[in-house]
Parts: sequence; C-alpha cells; structure tokens
Amino acid sequence: MAAQEPEWWNDLQIHGFLSQGYVDSSDNSFYGDSEQGSFDFREIGLNASFRFSPRWLVSAQLLSRKAGEMSEGGLNLDYGLVDLTVLSDEYRRVGLVAGRFKNPIGLYNDTRDVPFTRPSVFLPQSVYWDKLRDIMLSNDGAQLYGEFYRGRHGLSLQLGVGNPPIDDNLEWAYLGYDWPGSVESDSPGFVGRALYELDDGRLRLALSGITTTMAYRPAEVDPLVAGSIDIDYFVGSFQYNGENWSLTAEYMQEPVRWSGFEDVVRDRRNTADGAYLQGTYRPLPDWELLLRYDAAFHDKTDRDGERQGDEKGLPAHLFYSHTWTFGLTWSPNEHIMLRGQYDRVDGTAFLSNEENPNPFATVRNWYMFSLLLSVGF
Repeated sequence: MAAQEPEWWNDLQIHGFLSQGYVDSSDNSFYGDSEQGSFDFREIGLNASFRFSPRWLVSAQLLSRKAGEMSEGGLNLDYGLVDLTVLSDEYRRVGLVAGRFKNPIGLYNDTRDVPFTRPSVFLPQSVYWDKLRDIMLSNDGAQLYGEFYRGRHGLSLQLGVGNPPIDDNLEWAYLGYDWPGSVESDSPGFVGRALYELDDGRLRLALSGITTTMAYRPAEVDPLVAGSIDIDYFVGSFQYNGENWSLTAEYMQEPVRWSGFEDVVRDRRNTADGAYLQGTYRPLPDWELLLRYDAAFHDKTDRDGERQGDEKGLPAHLFYSHTWTFGLTWSPNEHIMLRGQYDRVDGTAFLSNEENPNPFATVRNWYMFSLLLSVGF
C-alpha cells in the first residue's frame, strides 16, 4: 500500500531555475569582457512558498547572479516575505506583505530575474537599466495590495514603503566612481503601481513609480564630502496580447537631484528618460520572434549628448543609446528554453562605468550577440 502524502505537502511549493548566457560584442564590455566572448552571465534561483492557511503565506527566493563586473555571483536573498490576505471574495482580494518584496515597476521588474518571464535575453535597457538594477529591484519594508474584478475588467493596486538594498553599481552609476566612502539608503522610500487589465490580460495599462534617497558617507580620508541623491523613477506601460502576437511599449522618466557634494560632484538636477516599442510573434507554439527598438537618454533636454559631453569633456555618445533588437526563442517544453538576441547599438548610455572605466575607449556604433539557455523546475 503506497504511503499517503501528508496534507501540508500540497501547501508547499518549491521551484527553481538555472540559466547560462554567452555575450559577444564588437566593442565595449557588457556582462564581462564581451569583446572576447563572455560567459559571465549566470542565474541560479531557488524559491519556496508555504500556505499556512487561506490567509497566511510565507515565500522566499535565493538567487545567485553573475553579471560581469556588475554582480559577482554570490548567494543573496532575492525576496522573503509574509503575505496576509485581509479580504478575499470573487470580486476582490486585499492584503499586506512584509519583508523583502520585489518592486512592482513597469511590466517586468518584479519578475526580471526569472528568465522564463522575460521577453528576451536582456530587458530593454531604456527602462530596465541593469546598471541601476538594485535600486529598482526590491525593498525591505511593507506593501499593501488590492486586486479588484468586475466582468471583463481587472484592477491591481500596490503601494509599498521601504529601503532598497544598495551596492557599488549605484555608486558608479550616480557618482561616476568607486569612492572610498559608501552609499547607503538614507530614508524609506515609496513604490507603487496601478495596473488595469481587460479580458484577463489581453490589454494591460499601468502606471508605476519609485522614490528613494541615497546618502554618501565619506571615509576618514576622502576627496568626496557627504551628500545626498534624490531619485524618482516613473514608468508608463502598454501591452496588447493577441492570439499569437503581442505589442508592448513603455516610457520611463527619472528625475535625479544631487546635493551637498560641493565641488567634486557638482550639485545639480537632471531628468533621464527612455522608451521602447516591442513586438513578438509566435509562428509555432515552440517558437517566438521578437523585434524591438529602444532609446535611452541621460538628459531628456540633450538628446544628442553634445551639451553634456562639452560640459564634462567626454564623448557625447556616453549620454544616449539607440538600440535595435532582434530575438528568437525556442521552448520545446515548459522546463527548457533557448534564446538568441542580436542588438545593433548607437551610443553607450546603458553601459556600466564599472565595466567600462575608460570612457574614451568606448565605441559609439557597435553590435552584440547573446545566447541564453535556461532550465526550470
């Protein structure tokens, strides 16, 4: 007689994934020394959830991510939270999560590290900058959520408060160098998203944003004095899903204010922005084609980068990028996926300063080819 599984076993869910990527670029470095061909792109995740009761859920994910010089592949808590459902019926669900939660920014941010949920090897850098990944990725705090349904219509609302984990990538991105001191989250910030869906996701419209303040704490011997960086990040999203095709567009705007740094890092205000338009088509159930154009600008009032280049004595192409992306995905079953991606790029705005420390060595017009093999369970 076969042994019966305990009742709690059905309330426990365990999943995971493993991805290995390869990146080859004509010039510049992206996810490692890609000019020579780089295998420094790897994702390993293991997640589990347990439902104690209809109202209480605990879930967490451990993630190891190697991304060239931007991430060394150590084991980190991607998210870990307690979810309390306060109210639930056929028309609505309202609840609260506490712990480390993924930030609901745009359409892809809260699942960006799961390869099967991305549309391509790399997300469009005009909205989902990998060099700014950590400030967008998650918060340590609490989040209220509500899901409301009426006939063909659905509305999801999320509002959270917390502090994001900070790493050296943000220091490179916002201060241009790895200074002797450290960048820390100065005070709790806010994150929120309103997402409307028609016909179970055939049409999706969303507005989302995050606001946070980072503080620089100088070392005992440090040319940079204490200062703060106020960051707002807003995204508007559109998606239409047909039977075997989809069309997606998102626009990002990021006002940033530097203050207190005196002469080394000039106090200033600046608004970056970016957008992309993406189409996918599935000619066969196992195959998907992708075409995307995206553009990113460090300053929305200086699209060609000439003014910023003149002010800083740097090449203008550092401050913008225009990218055409062609992608192909093969998914023979729900557990295996192979992706290829070709990017033709004008500009280098989305490149990491940490991986490309000499701005004069970067090349304006370049291309990149990438492969990603993913296995999930």
